[in-house]
Amino acid sequence: MLLLNLKVTHGLTNTCFTDILRLLANKILPKDNKLPHSHREVSSIMKDIGMEYKTYDACPNDHILYYGENANLQQCPVCHTNRYRQDQVSKKVPYKVLRHIPLKPRFERMFKCKELAKYMDYHAQGRSQDGVMRMVADSKYWKDIEEKWPHLRNEPRNARISLAMDGVNPFGDLRTTYSVWPVLIINNNLPPWMAMKKEHAMLTLIIPGKYQVKDMDVYMEPLIDELRELWDGVNMYDVSRPVNDRNFLFHAILIWTIHDAPGLSICCGLQTKGKHGCPSCGPKLLHRQSKDLNKTVYDEYRQFLPQNHRYRVRDKHKFNGKEVEMRKPIKMNPARWKAMYDKKEGTCFPLGMKRLSIFYKLEYYENLPIAHLLDTMHIGKNVAECLWKHLNGTNLEAQIKLRKDLRVANIMPNMWLHEDNSYVHAPWNFTSNEKENIISTMKNIRFPSGFGATLKNLFTRDGSEFSGLKTHDWHNWIKYVLPAAIPSTFDHDVTLTIYKLCKYLRWVSSKEIHQDELKYWKRNVSLLMCDIQMCFPPSFFNSQEHYLVHLVEEIEQCGPIHIRTMWLVERYMKVLKQFVRQKARPEGSIVEGYMVFQAMVHLSEYLPQLHIEAPRLWNYNQSQSFEGEKLKGEGTSKRIKDAKEWETLHLYVAYNSDFMLEWMEKYAEQKKLEDENAWTNIYNRYGENTNRGLPASHKRKWPDRCSWNWLKTNIENEETKGQDRVTQQQLNFIKGSINGEVRYYKRMWNFGHHYRIRKVDEKRQTYDCGVSASFEVECRSHANDRQPITSTLRYYGVLEDIIELDFMSFKKVFFRVEWYKLIEVGEEKTILLHNNGFHMINTSRFEATSEPYVFPSQCDQIFLIPNLEQPGWSFVIDYDPRGRRVTFVPDVEDHDLLEDAEVPPEEIDGQDGDDVIVNDAYDQDEDHDEFTEVSEGHDQPHGHQVHEDDEFIDFNLPVVEGGEDYESDGINLFVDLGSINDGVFLPSDEEISCEDDIF
Repeated sequence: MLLLNLKVTHGLTNTCFTDILRLLANKILPKDNKLPHSHREVSSIMKDIGMEYKTYDACPNDHILYYGENANLQQCPVCHTNRYRQDQVSKKVPYKVLRHIPLKPRFERMFKCKELAKYMDYHAQGRSQDGVMRMVADSKYWKDIEEKWPHLRNEPRNARISLAMDGVNPFGDLRTTYSVWPVLIINNNLPPWMAMKKEHAMLTLIIPGKYQVKDMDVYMEPLIDELRELWDGVNMYDVSRPVNDRNFLFHAILIWTIHDAPGLSICCGLQTKGKHGCPSCGPKLLHRQSKDLNKTVYDEYRQFLPQNHRYRVRDKHKFNGKEVEMRKPIKMNPARWKAMYDKKEGTCFPLGMKRLSIFYKLEYYENLPIAHLLDTMHIGKNVAECLWKHLNGTNLEAQIKLRKDLRVANIMPNMWLHEDNSYVHAPWNFTSNEKENIISTMKNIRFPSGFGATLKNLFTRDGSEFSGLKTHDWHNWIKYVLPAAIPSTFDHDVTLTIYKLCKYLRWVSSKEIHQDELKYWKRNVSLLMCDIQMCFPPSFFNSQEHYLVHLVEEIEQCGPIHIRTMWLVERYMKVLKQFVRQKARPEGSIVEGYMVFQAMVHLSEYLPQLHIEAPRLWNYNQSQSFEGEKLKGEGTSKRIKDAKEWETLHLYVAYNSDFMLEWMEKYAEQKKLEDENAWTNIYNRYGENTNRGLPASHKRKWPDRCSWNWLKTNIENEETKGQDRVTQQQLNFIKGSINGEVRYYKRMWNFGHHYRIRKVDEKRQTYDCGVSASFEVECRSHANDRQPITSTLRYYGVLEDIIELDFMSFKKVFFRVEWYKLIEVGEEKTILLHNNGFHMINTSRFEATSEPYVFPSQCDQIFLIPNLEQPGWSFVIDYDPRGRRVTFVPDVEDHDLLEDAEVPPEEIDGQDGDDVIVNDAYDQDEDHDEFTEVSEGHDQPHGHQVHEDDEFIDFNLPVVEGGEDYESDGINLFVDLGSINDGVFLPSDEEISCEDDIF
């Protein structure tokens, strides 16, 4: 099996694989060995363990599938084409072959794997209890399904599955039109970070391509029959449950399908372009056929406003001068489409419908609230491309057509084409100077590693245009780059509208959906579309741009988009393309490679000693090896000679330890430090006595070094009395059992971010030295203020050093950061909240502080976008790494930090460089560089202000910062390090779990 794994991993041909087997069997191994002698023998062994698939011949014109009642036919009854090729005499070769991998055996194997089966009811155990939607199970849609079919709720192991389909060119050659259609089944019972791992995504059909498939329903018949069988129930055996609860009746329901727009049209028979190109609105959508633009435009969004809104009648002059009385279209669902189909006359299909989908053969399909999801991946990309096209300006011919269409639509009369074919400059177009400014800004942007393509490498030689952006880059451009790069001289109304659009897209891509944000955007998304309608010409509004108005409703029903989007499907297509080795039969290569890969994953559960290409990713208690990303290095050893610096590092650990809180209270009680003034004088003996002292999380009512003597005496008394309250590690730490030697590193991974120190980062095109952290501080209005206000402030800085400190019994990693000056009020303020929603900071001023140290787990990575109009100022972009794992963390009692762990101290897993990697509950997808973290995102807006008349009065949605956000995350930077899990791998090949971390 290992040889078979090597065959798939390195793309060996069947002949080469057979030759290797024969070489080993005949020349190297003993004569009585049992090694198979050919690839065919290995394939037969795989069938014996259940790794097989079925094949069905198909009509070359896609009329029928030789399946079921047509299985024995030799000709197509529709086009009378032969089933087999006539030019093949020796054997029967069909024109087209459908390959079907049954679902039932794979569910059986899943429940036979103890470590994987226990995750089949994760959706019932891991739901959010705080009203925040983090996964599909938190959504209203999931609850509606359980109410309609109670047997799904009564047995949480019943599967809720999604179907995803996409056409893919198996050769990677854009000149060919060959297209294969893989059909995937996604198990939504699994945690979101597991469902679309390549080990768990279920490839079920390989629909043959070369030419466009005329009728996709023909090839879906075997899958539909299997889904009907799973809905009726099949017997399963779950090894993860007690013996008396292992046998149960397993059901599966298809909750929705995931497609791009062309795939939705081909698979489900609904129109996605033209007059009725919105599957959500159906035939009630207002549209206009533009002869000048030669396309259908959806440029009327007042019908989505409340009936009494002034834009409908009173302010009609801002639009086309017509009143709009039509109500918002009723959202279409399978039941409404079926009702329209039943009322059709003759052979004509209802408006917006091309055929009745085969999914209606599922008895529950008609009762689903939503059957098809919008493709947010391509929606965002197409919106970004269209916006850049209009901002950049079009050629003369296109401008003339656009201005003619404005006259026909009776909008923007000052922009109409003159009699001499001249026209005035449009407010949505950049001037030459503005375009030069935004291009200069984009060329000066340095993204973090893995964030996206370097923009300056995508510009033409003259620097006037850029191309080659992938979908991911377009999303980054419109969410982060564009709002920060728009020149201040650009039209004010258009600029504000673009800010709103970019903020909306950032919210849509959020991994956590808060109810207040959802209500805000649900009320204001139609206003946003009306603002765009007033600022941009009708040529902006294609079907993809129209879908923006429906994203809020879909998020309300189905939850966050990051677990149900085409991103996952497109990345999986890349995995399948790697299996193609025989270009004459790409479908066969894909399915053969997939079956071998699944066999390796399945056997690894029973043969864990096998080192295969895919590790057992469902074993999340075991630290994973980040192949190709695992940083190595031993660092540079130095000894700290400055006693004050050593004391600062030592006390920082103590100040952030809950173990110390009890002793702080005892010390305070003994010294009778109940007076607030006395407290202030004590903790200000260490550090700077300022009303904005940076990071003041150190100053936690714990005095200076004089109290350590008192603490040591009391701990020794505890030890003498035989008390068990103090562990050996805590005792060594307090007594000062210190190595005194530190190691300095140049880079490290932490929480999915790749950090580099500034000295190294300055020589690179990426920006990996940006750091941000939130700290609780006590703010005073003046020096003698006795009633300070505790607040949480977010600081930004530059990473100077990565330090590993050895406390003999354990080791800790610190960041030494040079923090930017933080002044929010007065004439010398150094940080501002811009209208685009980003903070703008003065990067030329730094804090003069003696407290530069912080734990990596307390930090997030940022990058800066320079503001060329204000030298020395930059926009701060705080982002989440792709694949961040988001879960609900209930409030629990904090455990002691310095507890005695019965494991050897962690060791740096480095050999020969200057790198260190921190295990912070992260997993990495080796194929797509995905990281997942048990934490929450930080870039969602809070505290929106909504005007009673639905106007955008205050659209400066504040960037999330402060203690509020971290409370909701279940993270408190002021709490014990045990909850932070800032564990470290030290020089050892053994992997230590986060549960064994000392802190």
